[in-house]
Amino acid sequence: MKCSNYVLFVMLSLSLLSCKKAIKTNPIAAPVIPTDLTSLYIPIKFETDGLSLSLSYKENTAQLTELTDQNGDKVKISYTTSQLPSKLEHYRNGQLFYVAYFEQQDKKNTNKAVLFDCTAQPLIYTPRGNYLLTYDEQNISILKYYNNSGNLVYANTWLYASGNLSQMSSTNPPGTPSLTTFTFDQKKGISSHIPYTQLFVIELDYWFLRCANNNIVSQQSTSNQVNYSYEYNDQGYPLKVKISDQKRSQTIKVTYQQLKP
Repeated sequence: MKCSNYVLFVMLSLSLLSCKKAIKTNPIAAPVIPTDLTSLYIPIKFETDGLSLSLSYKENTAQLTELTDQNGDKVKISYTTSQLPSKLEHYRNGQLFYVAYFEQQDKKNTNKAVLFDCTAQPLIYTPRGNYLLTYDEQNISILKYYNNSGNLVYANTWLYASGNLSQMSSTNPPGTPSLTTFTFDQKKGISSHIPYTQLFVIELDYWFLRCANNNIVSQQSTSNQVNYSYEYNDQGYPLKVKISDQKRSQTIKVTYQQLKP
């Protein structure tokens, strides 16, 4: 989780990565795989204005394993033998600089992440804190981030409608909560077949990871509004996305890979 935006593009991307959180347990359920596998597509590249982000998966699956940008900086995702997320690593210039370890007390759902900053030569792990996750049925509903002293420094509460995130309330104690609302289209979500996007979006906050059911149309807070418009392919997935706020806009091309039946 960081506090930065990577150009509107993949943007909104590392925004939470510095504001780590904490939480309880319940289910991040694997996505329902459609019976018609001819319509199952996963995104493999996002491109705009000299910027690009490539996604890699475990062979013949939608299990996301790596994200790499045009500079070669990357994120690697590892899984347990039960195919649950176990570790997420950030690399810059080939060097590991941040890692999140995921824990599942019930062997099913990630309820805790332990975070470290890393420096190379020699590799040193510096504790950064941890966050705990609470679930409401199949969705993450509360995230709380604690520092190394056990103090709560950041908390999020999420509400959903029709399987999509509709509202996020963020609090930095003892401050007043800030509210962000979301709306979605009724088309096939860009990341609708990628498992565990609710968990990954905490660490990466790429806008497309929020498109796990349908596609985000607007994101509005007291200080800003971001709008998304789409051109769709024949299968109903977005081929182009225009993202705009009060200051600028960008058009992003999305490339997909069809999974084999």
